[in-house]
Amino acid sequence: MLKVVLKFGTAAIEVEGDKQSVDDVLTKFWVPLTLPGGTFTGKQAPPESSAALRKTRRPTQAKDKPTQGVSVSEMDIANTIKSHERFGVFNKKIILVRAEWIRKCQMVILAAGVPVHSGTISRVATALGIKNTLPTISRTLSANKAQFLTTGTNPETYNFTASSRAEFDKWLNNADDKN
Repeated sequence: MLKVVLKFGTAAIEVEGDKQSVDDVLTKFWVPLTLPGGTFTGKQAPPESSAALRKTRRPTQAKDKPTQGVSVSEMDIANTIKSHERFGVFNKKIILVRAEWIRKCQMVILAAGVPVHSGTISRVATALGIKNTLPTISRTLSANKAQFLTTGTNPETYNFTASSRAEFDKWLNNADDKN
């Protein structure tokens, strides 16, 4: 005696009997899965509901996307800032100060040493405990483009010009003198 229970989408069949009678019933009535002669067609069961058909796959976000051929790790940049000899000045004059977004961007670009994009700056700021939004960083960089060398498009990368680097270093040195 043989008992077979098959489900195909919303269809189901239960057959009980000897092997020959089960084969006969399945061949006659289980058309979606068998061809004449009882051979398997290889068709897969349809999804349980139409919701599975409506599901869309979200694109995954790239992590540590190389910037103009140089791979930059946000955590490495954040750790460079934290271990920098002038971290006290960075913390007091940039990190703990509300707003001053241009200084925050300049600090990250200084620590990175390579051109970075606004997304990298935002993630480094987050790693440093600075609440920020990507649009704020992007608007700040766009409004101050004259201070940076820009390369690429989408994402556009930013690096210091010689004069902006000198101005930032002078500002940091003045901050050191006041402490």
